[in-house]
Amino acid sequence: MDLHKAVSVCCNKYGLFSFNLKRTSCKELTKNRTQYNHKPGIYIFTRNNEVFYIGSTSDVLRRVGKENCQAQIAASECSFRFMLYLLDKICNEIKEENSIKAKERLVKNIVRNFMNKLTIYIILSDVLRERRIRTDIEECLINYLKPILQQ
Repeated sequence: MDLHKAVSVCCNKYGLFSFNLKRTSCKELTKNRTQYNHKPGIYIFTRNNEVFYIGSTSDVLRRVGKENCQAQIAASECSFRFMLYLLDKICNEIKEENSIKAKERLVKNIVRNFMNKLTIYIILSDVLRERRIRTDIEECLINYLKPILQQ
């Protein structure tokens, strides 16, 4: 099922008939921070036709812009899973570094550079302030789209 159809099916299934589906990137999201600051939403990380990760949050800017896009590994399951996905690349390059801080910078840079190449779809609606609706739609989307990092 294609992404737009899955979003419509899952949102409608849980009574969300009015929503905005934004297409953005890490760079654009941080530029347009007022659109996302303290806004609840469901986010979908994609590249080409591949869906990597689906999550939901009560604050899109904090979770996606500040945690995921900035590769705050300990702050986010999403960032951690991207790190695991990129582990081979990280292991090959990390041998060159000696200090823990240098290794941490290297890991963050690899994950951040990958994240910056992704397209992010964000479903926005005030109805998504209700956690149960957010998580139901998120689970529905995960079941339909089968993200690489959540299988």
